[in-house]
Amino acid sequence: MTRKGFTLAEVLITLAVIGVVAALTIPAVLNNAGAVQYKSSVKKAAATLNSAIRFRKLRTGNIIAGVNSQKDLTDLFKEDLSILSTSGDNKVYTTDSISYTFLGSNCEAVGVADKTWAGAACKVLIDVNGDKGPNQESDVENDFRDQYRFVITTSDVIPVKDSIAVRALTE
Repeated sequence: MTRKGFTLAEVLITLAVIGVVAALTIPAVLNNAGAVQYKSSVKKAAATLNSAIRFRKLRTGNIIAGVNSQKDLTDLFKEDLSILSTSGDNKVYTTDSISYTFLGSNCEAVGVADKTWAGAACKVLIDVNGDKGPNQESDVENDFRDQYRFVITTSDVIPVKDSIAVRALTE
């Protein structure tokens, strides 16, 4: 007598194997997809800010003249970003769901400033997904997260030395 199908035991074993493989691979795939999304978003945000600096420099010649407060720094970039809303004097949300928190004052010293987070006169914290979680800053010890630190100079916006933002922009 020939069999025309599978036994219940064979089907259950096959389903168990598929379940174990899925349980092991799905979290890794989801984490990798999130990291790819964060990396592409931070590249876009950095490019947007660098474009804003270049346009401002073409229009005025000196992008940081008269920037003496966080509000001045935020206002400097507002003209060239597609602003959806603002929060306080130093945080803006753009139409692409990225938030920029501008920090610092006395930006006229930026040209010779230290390019570390603590030493920079003017800087920006970029959250690539706005107020959505995990709202954790990326650094070299952690995996890619949604917040990145950048220093604002007279010619561009650069990732903070030894930060994961450097890796995100170069990978």
